[in-house]
Amino acid sequence: MTRSTRTAAGAVILGATALFTAAAPAAWASSGPAPVAPPSATDVAAARQAATGAVPTLGRFFASQAGLRSRTATAANAAATRPRLTAAPTAVYELSPGFVTGKSGEVAHLAFLATPAVAADGQTASVWAARVSNGTWKIVNIASGTDEQTYAQRAGSGAIAFHEPQIDAWYALRDGKVTPLNDSARSGVRAGTTLAAYQRLVQRRYADKMPGSAYARNGAAGGYAAAPTGSYGAPADKGGSTGSGRTPLIVCGIVMAGGAGALGARRLRRNGD
Repeated sequence: MTRSTRTAAGAVILGATALFTAAAPAAWASSGPAPVAPPSATDVAAARQAATGAVPTLGRFFASQAGLRSRTATAANAAATRPRLTAAPTAVYELSPGFVTGKSGEVAHLAFLATPAVAADGQTASVWAARVSNGTWKIVNIASGTDEQTYAQRAGSGAIAFHEPQIDAWYALRDGKVTPLNDSARSGVRAGTTLAAYQRLVQRRYADKMPGSAYARNGAAGGYAAAPTGSYGAPADKGGSTGSGRTPLIVCGIVMAGGAGALGARRLRRNGD
């Protein structure tokens, strides 16, 4: 598969987090990695309900993708795409800021739930639902393609697929080891990489991009949100990477625990296999 660009929604930097220093020991080293918390059945049902309510918006998204710009994507055009949800929501986990700083053994946290959908012409998309500050689940983005489901399946039974959004890398976490699932992930990571080695890698990549850093003060996307749920990092580059052809429809801005975060379109570099 050729390299492509996927545009996705990312949260702006929230809260304040102390910068990691190279000399600081990983607080979780003695106790081992923390388990990745899955969504509850209630959360999955709420995300599915939110996705069901977004089917008319999904139709407009598919109509736009088919070449109809928003000014001509009428209700009739949207209905003609006959959008439908095709499976249960998939939990999407993203690299945890606490793991980057060495303060937590939680490698990844639940960022959102993605429900796959298809149009009459075969287009596919993922409908993203996130839990906002008042505890309700809302649709925050619709993105073309179904990468979330693809990588969850590729990780296999008993593993957790998680995303490092700054470089659009996908990994499988199994038995305390990290294995890359796409080309972006293979930059510095081999199958069976230990968590300690992976933590050192992401610390080098992002220690200077945490909230409160000069990187964050300069307005660059790429720091981490403070909230453990409903928030996720934006890509590191500010403007011009090529990316996936994965077009977003950002449905709303959301207020997240720990601060207000406006969702913005950012480009992620995608390497296909």
